[in-house]
Order: sequence, then structure tokens, then C-alpha cells
Amino acid sequence: MGRADNPAGGVYGTRLIWAAASAAALIAFLFPVYNPDLFWHLSAGREMLETGAIPSRENFSFTLAGAPWKDFEWLSQLLFITAYRAGGFWALWLIKVLLLGAIWLVADRTLARSGASSTVRACALAFWSVGAICHADIRPELFSLLGTAGALGLSAELAARRLSPAPGVFVAVFAAFALWSNLHAGFLIGLSAFCVYALAELYAGRRREAAALIGLAAVGALGACANPFGLGPYQVALSHMSEGSQLATVIKEWHPLSLENPLHWPIAAGILLCAAA
Repeated sequence: MGRADNPAGGVYGTRLIWAAASAAALIAFLFPVYNPDLFWHLSAGREMLETGAIPSRENFSFTLAGAPWKDFEWLSQLLFITAYRAGGFWALWLIKVLLLGAIWLVADRTLARSGASSTVRACALAFWSVGAICHADIRPELFSLLGTAGALGLSAELAARRLSPAPGVFVAVFAAFALWSNLHAGFLIGLSAFCVYALAELYAGRRREAAALIGLAAVGALGACANPFGLGPYQVALSHMSEGSQLATVIKEWHPLSLENPLHWPIAAGILLCAAA
């Protein structure tokens, strides 16, 4: 019997899919505080609270002791140490849950505005959960994931509705990237999202929309300079990208997808399911 003949069956089927997707998402949301870098972030935050200044020299390693340090994650570290002193690891875990929830809500809102059905959105939640497991602990990168979701959502909405951003949107983008560059250096991904959508609009012959997206990228790039290090976060991000293959040999969490890592198993399964679909 088809859905038209049994609409109630379709509703129950959709609810069942959402229930299964929500259960899968709980794995990521309930993942414990696991990031080994957390104590370094807490130590940097403690130093800032004690000295009233952002660290400028490396004080936490014996190999680079005293070396110049651009602490481009200083605001995340202040947030983490403040939460830890207020509520311990439970407070840090709660911040992680709230950030993951915000990331998903922004992504789901983008899907909904793009006309995706409820079933498609539920499946997207399941696959999002699979990908989120490897980064489902407390880390500054979560702010970049949230910012990227927001940049993609804004780009998609402007492209779909063929709207020119209002002046307030440019102000909001400037402020968002100014905040982002003090939380984590992943703001370059958000700028790339604007540029990719601009190229797509240009390819489609919609020059006005492409120009608006390039304008947002320019405003965001300017806003990202509003930090204590100026162009420093750009330099750090580009350095990480250029040295990524070398650093990945010594930083385990930077290793490529491998079945030797149990945290990668759900991602591998998701890729196989997508290929099958």
C-alpha cells in the first residue's frame, strides 16, 4: 500500500526514522570529555586569569620553552577555564553538548529552508552524527564547525532566494568573523564557503549574487583581523595547512581515515552506505 493510500503509515515511518537518527545522535552528544589538549587549554586559560594578559611565549613545553606563541585560541581557553572553575568537567561537557546542538540546528535549518523533506533531514542527522563522533569532545574546533555551518547556511539562503544582503548582514558577518578569529583559526573555512558559492553563482550567470557573496567574504576577512595578533591567525592556519602532512605523522588525531582507529569505524560505514545509496 502506497503512502497516498496510508498517510498514517508514512507519518509513523518518518517518526521511526527520526527516533533512530536521534538515538544515533546521542552517541555524539553524550561522548565524554576526551580531548588530550584540554589540559593545555585550561593551563593557558589559568595563566590569562592570573596575569591578565594573553600568553605571548610558550610556557608549557620543554622543547619550545620561551618561543614566541600566537595563542589564536585564547578566547576559547578563557571560556573553558571559566566553565571549569564554575562547574568542573560537567560544565565543559555541557558546553560541548550545547555547541554540537547548535551546529546541528543551524545545519537542519539550512536543509529545511532548502526544501528537504523531514525524512531527508532525519537521515542527514544520522550521517552528521557519524561524522561528529571523532570530534564530539570539548575542543575549540567546535566553534569553527558552528561558524562553518552558519556560513554555509547564509550562502545557501542568499543563493536560493537570489537576495542581496542587507547592510545589517554585512555588520553581523564582520562581528561573527571577528569573534571567530579569537576562538579558532578555522574561520578560513567559512570564508571559503562564501567564495565557493560565489563561483557557483558566477557560473550560473548571476553576477549580482556572486558579487554579494564576494563582498561577504571580504567583510569576513577584514573582521577576522580584529584580534590581538592581526594577520597572525591567517599565518598560523596557512602554516598548519602547509605542514599538515608532516604534523600528521606525530599528531594522532590528524591521521587520515584508518580502520585501526575505532572512532573511524562509523565514518567508514557511513561512506559505504552513501556509496551504496
